Amino acid sequence: MSVVRLDCMTNVEDVVDDLMPARPRPQGSRQRTAHIWPAQGVAHLDYDDPDHVFQVTVTCVPRRRLIVPEGPICEIDGVEVGLVEVVIGNHVLVTIEGLPGPVHDKALEDYQIAHERWAQEVTASGLDGNTPPPWPGDRLQGRPQLSDDCGTVYRWERGRSGGNGAEWSSDAVFYPIPPPEARILRLDFSTTGSADAQVILPLQ
Repeated sequence: MSVVRLDCMTNVEDVVDDLMPARPRPQGSRQRTAHIWPAQGVAHLDYDDPDHVFQVTVTCVPRRRLIVPEGPICEIDGVEVGLVEVVIGNHVLVTIEGLPGPVHDKALEDYQIAHERWAQEVTASGLDGNTPPPWPGDRLQGRPQLSDDCGTVYRWERGRSGGNGAEWSSDAVFYPIPPPEARILRLDFSTTGSADAQVILPLQ
């Protein structure tokens, strides 16, 4: 995965300004009156409804990185898998990657050959009808499943895999974040609930 980092954004005023840009409103949109207090991170919106107005509050939430074990944590499709990071912010982000080994290395070699062939086809005839080969990390999608000691139901929201130099990497985003009373976050990498493929991370 290739991530482009811009300047760190921690100023609430800048975030509010970004949410409420000074630009023409879309044609056909409802008329509104907006009062904005960037320093407080608050915007008041009035759509002339007789019973309701809206208040939008922007809060700066720190990212919390849990301590994860080193080395392989499970095996998926013959590939040992490592837990790269678990980050809690507005959601839970879990990053895993395949670790070097015979199956990992063969799949990576096959991908590189297929990608080179695909690039040559694109050069010869353009993108139309030419689909790039799947990243090796695609086979890690759908793992893990999350739970905690409070019975929170975590739902998988989205994921992504691969990238130049990160062909065997896979991200998964889950909602909601753990409640304050939760003491542990459980990651289950198996399809059968086997304890051999579980990682338990302390939250407190």
